[in-house]
Amino acid sequence: MDNRAVVITGACGFIGSNAVHQLGKEHKIIAVDHFENFESIKNLFKTKIYDFMYPDELLQKSSQWMQENVKAIIHLGANSSTTTTDVKDVMTNNVMQTIQLATKFAPATRVVYASSASVYGHHGGYGQEDDYERKDRPSDIRPICLYAQSKAWIDQALVNHDNVFGLRYFNVYGPREKHKGSQASVIPSFRDQIRSRKHIVKLFDWRHRYSLTPFERDWVYVDDVVEITRRIALNDRFEQNQNRNRIYNVGTGFAHSYEEIVDHIGDILKIKPKVKYIKMPEELKKQYQIKTRADISKLLEAIGGYQFANIKDGINKYFESDV
Repeated sequence: MDNRAVVITGACGFIGSNAVHQLGKEHKIIAVDHFENFESIKNLFKTKIYDFMYPDELLQKSSQWMQENVKAIIHLGANSSTTTTDVKDVMTNNVMQTIQLATKFAPATRVVYASSASVYGHHGGYGQEDDYERKDRPSDIRPICLYAQSKAWIDQALVNHDNVFGLRYFNVYGPREKHKGSQASVIPSFRDQIRSRKHIVKLFDWRHRYSLTPFERDWVYVDDVVEITRRIALNDRFEQNQNRNRIYNVGTGFAHSYEEIVDHIGDILKIKPKVKYIKMPEELKKQYQIKTRADISKLLEAIGGYQFANIKDGINKYFESDV
């Protein structure tokens, strides 16, 4: 039996804390984070954690120590704000830290890191996971914000590095995202607006000049994201070969409009919501994705198929968790 630990960076974060909760049931977890924010560290309450480290401590470990003590590194730590303009922070905590971590410890230790669907730009999701290796068509990598560009640089740097896998997460929602504030998914905000006295939900207006169709997202429930990540990080049968992709889209393959989400939440709450369209701020227009939808054909081929939660079931589970 392999009794080595699993390292999870960004352990206090949204996806990271859900990974700690789920993977901690069967594996020893080394939680890595800056541990600075009380609201986010509450995400780790009621978990069983083998050890704690700061990011710098992790990078100081030797490759031999890592190989002997750690089965896999799941690297989820990053500045995930899509509106940040803090170049130094993004370059340090996103780009350099990820590349240093992967190149130091892989291939001896498997590294799975969080990439993002934001690399695809305005019409996200039609890109192919092996885009950096394709020479027969224009690139689908068209980042429109600093965060997205940081993920694109990481993908480009690591795409040919053995035993390193990048997962381009699409629009993840679920419990333990409250600490993200304005960067959390819109689902809890929509619930609160529908519960208000007038039941009015405010949506950005797509009808005038900016888009010909409603804004749509590939919403993927966080439990599914954790399970996909676990399969790639910890399944011994998921062995890399020369023909296997190193970057995968992680979404459901279906897109739903914000209006659909409002209706689903209204059905769950048994309240008929009203939509009020508001003008999108000018500073958001250049970095706002019109649509995301994941091409997950290569992911499903690699992991042997998977049944994702549909959007209504996912929202139901989210509300039942009340975390």
